[in-house]
Amino acid sequence: MRQLTHFEKESSALRFRDFILSEGIEATVNPSREGGFIFWVHDEDRLEDARRLLEIFERDANSPEIQAKLREAQKKRQREMAEAAQLQRRLESIERAQRDAETRANRAGPVTLFLILSIVGFAAMALLAQGEAGVRQVYEVLQGSREKIESGEVWRLITPVFIKHGLPRPMAVLSILFSAFWLRTLVTPIEWMKGSLHVFIMFIVSATIQTVAELYSTGVSVGGVLGLITTFYVYIYTRGQLDPTMPIRLRPETHFWFILWVVFTLASPAATLFIPRLIAGGLVGAVWAAAAAQRATRR
Repeated sequence: MRQLTHFEKESSALRFRDFILSEGIEATVNPSREGGFIFWVHDEDRLEDARRLLEIFERDANSPEIQAKLREAQKKRQREMAEAAQLQRRLESIERAQRDAETRANRAGPVTLFLILSIVGFAAMALLAQGEAGVRQVYEVLQGSREKIESGEVWRLITPVFIKHGLPRPMAVLSILFSAFWLRTLVTPIEWMKGSLHVFIMFIVSATIQTVAELYSTGVSVGGVLGLITTFYVYIYTRGQLDPTMPIRLRPETHFWFILWVVFTLASPAATLFIPRLIAGGLVGAVWAAAAAQRATRR
């Protein structure tokens, strides 16, 4: 940016600015400490053109040629103002959409709420049951077995994920709270990104494969939500590694606390019984993420 000249009156400087704008020369007018106004030309390569136009302007600022150029500059400035206003509206619209998306991403969807309420609800039923016999009755409603599944009770392929062992001990109650937290943390953003139907299908497929893996590896379905939560955790992690466009990313501390929670969950004497669901759930999440990443890279 180079100084071209000095004007005593701001109105004259602004008129000349509009005049040379019609020739595609942009300029700025700034007040001077000594009085008057300094005229700056943005593009140094157009400085000589600006000097030539200044000579024309100083000869007769009210000539028909200059008046026509001023009208042209005014129209151009109005178009620029309209375009700037339109751009501002678009930016505000994008910002509102981003805020709405962030709000939706942090708001638990229907499938997320269903999973949390189901786990907490069945645990509450077990806690309110009359002694260990009542707890076993709740477990019997949810447990899966080959005989009952083959007899037509196919829902038992899914319901074992809602079982919580160890009730009514305090550590089991604490584990329920952690399970609800991880479902809220991991399932909510996936449901926002992929939709409720997609997440519900993931839940059905993962729960079914976990139960089948249990029945064929140990002969009994222990159940529990660990494998399902692992499905969603592995999905987010693996998809993030394979797909650079993946909008969901887990913070480093999230990985630490998740692994710590898994270790805590597997610290019980019967931990080996949970391994089939853990492995099956992780494999479902990894395969699901790999397939999604492959589809994303083809677009």
